[in-house]
Amino acid sequence: QTSNGAAQNPLPEGIPSQILNYINGKLIPAAHQRTIPNFNPASGKQYGVLPESTAEDVQLAVDAASQAYPGWSEKTP
Repeated sequence: QTSNGAAQNPLPEGIPSQILNYINGKLIPAAHQRTIPNFNPASGKQYGVLPESTAEDVQLAVDAASQAYPGWSEKTP
């Protein structure tokens, strides 16, 4: 923690300590709100959490991608 009591984020500025799923243009937590720790492989220290996504979350992403595909498939680079 910092001197004013705020939690100190060990990551560079702009990198969140909590990662969310990006589905249908939105950042959302896992459907069941559970998370798993995210570790720095070099130091072994935990620096954040990731969503513990389930089949329900995967299905949401697949459904969103399926809906978006017709419009995106006709776009040119």
